[in-house]
Amino acid sequence: MAIETALRTADRGREANEGLRVGLRIRRIPPSRRLNSLFSRTEEIIINRPLDVVLDAEAKTSLERTIDRNTSLPGVSGTHMLTGGDYGPPGSRRLTCLTDGSTLVEEVLENVRDKNSAQFRYVVWNYTSEKGRPIVYGVGHFVRTDLGSGRTRVQWTYSFQLNRRRFPGDLGRIWDFLFRIGFLDREYAEMMRRSLAGSKARTEGNTPVVASWSNKVGRGVLCYVGVRLEGYRNGSPQFH
Repeated sequence: MAIETALRTADRGREANEGLRVGLRIRRIPPSRRLNSLFSRTEEIIINRPLDVVLDAEAKTSLERTIDRNTSLPGVSGTHMLTGGDYGPPGSRRLTCLTDGSTLVEEVLENVRDKNSAQFRYVVWNYTSEKGRPIVYGVGHFVRTDLGSGRTRVQWTYSFQLNRRRFPGDLGRIWDFLFRIGFLDREYAEMMRRSLAGSKARTEGNTPVVASWSNKVGRGVLCYVGVRLEGYRNGSPQFH
């Protein structure tokens, strides 16, 4: 399902009510360009377990543990559902709090499974962190394929649409180059690789040590608690 279709079918009134419920400024995602025009990075790993085991392990692992915290990027401190039910069916949406105190919004676009593979695609926007300022939205795409003999290949692709209307996105190709080599192919790629390695270790039974508590993590926990207590009171939703 194309991002444009998902956005056109979104219920504007429901979105407004969700934003009011947690006191957040929820912005509508701008129309998407074709995905092949976005800045993308793909990482993959082989997990020595069947597809069913891999999917079961992922379903039982929280996002806080899924995203590696031992990189230059913030980890996840907690999530808060903005729609009813669990995060998984297409259209389900959640607010995600990061360990630096910032937040973002995620929505499932696609979640399908057949005998030999499974695909999970989601869109991320409303980045409030400093590093997220140049990004309009990101699209994550997991493809898990059963290779037989108890092995599963996991491919994770992340694609970003940059904001061309504000600095530094308005620098054009200069910023494109710096974004790719400095952020996407370095910081973000490291986070993706380490997160996939953690998934492999957990699924194969070699769970890595959880990152220790820090002030950075503490700020993220406060962010999460603030959302749960409806502590954000900075105005009503704004749609662009």
